[in-house]
Amino acid sequence: MNIFSEFFYAIIGVKKYPRFLQNKGGKVFFYIMFAVLVYTALANAKVIPETKMFVEELKGFIEDKLPYFELKNGELYIEEGIYLDDNEFLLSVDSEYGSYINQYNKSEWMQMLAEYDNVIMMDASTILIKDDGQIEIGDHIEFLSITNDILYEMADYAYWIIAIYLILAYICNIFLFLFGVLIIALIGMIIDSFIGCGLTFGQLFKLSVYSKTCMLLVKALIKLFSVRFSGLFVIVITVSGLYLGCALSYMKNKKEQDKRYNEPVVF
Repeated sequence: MNIFSEFFYAIIGVKKYPRFLQNKGGKVFFYIMFAVLVYTALANAKVIPETKMFVEELKGFIEDKLPYFELKNGELYIEEGIYLDDNEFLLSVDSEYGSYINQYNKSEWMQMLAEYDNVIMMDASTILIKDDGQIEIGDHIEFLSITNDILYEMADYAYWIIAIYLILAYICNIFLFLFGVLIIALIGMIIDSFIGCGLTFGQLFKLSVYSKTCMLLVKALIKLFSVRFSGLFVIVITVSGLYLGCALSYMKNKKEQDKRYNEPVVF
């Protein structure tokens, strides 16, 4: 049975689960990598088009709306000042008046900016940031050199950032998947103690990998369509545990049925 067939049969029912026990560890791990890849791809399907749209909008803003500026050797020059006052947020970038931020200390700025929750101010040589009620003042980085053209080219680095994010997300999802499988396998031990299939923990762990497939796909679709769902982890574990319980029950019944067929007929 190939990996696509296993993915399909792991979802639609439990009659193929006894065959999954025959899979070697390498094949099971490859299945985990495939299943998590499907999950990560579906859950983040919007990321790439949204990133593309963001980069295009950012480039358009830099090209059409951002005034010419140059930050070099710790000095900022901007052709036209930027000022945005959005009630609780203040953005002010202006080099026309030189280094005016250092003319006041933090306490004085705290009083003057008391009505704002978040502030970013930049003058010719200094930057002020207010966040969570705290104000930090520092000089521009001397070795940093940036202009409109450099910023325009840097926008494309967003694709590399997203690529790294997706790789890290995929790796983290593998570990989270294995953690969930471990919990399901432990639940499977309790279920098996009542059903009496006599499976080892390793075999239960193997079956738990496949029993989690359906809810992994459901979880991916929930994330894809941005549906808010409270208690999703509990639901995933519960439904996956039911899959495993049904598989164990089917295996037990099949084993007893085969035993009856193999018994000698007495006349």
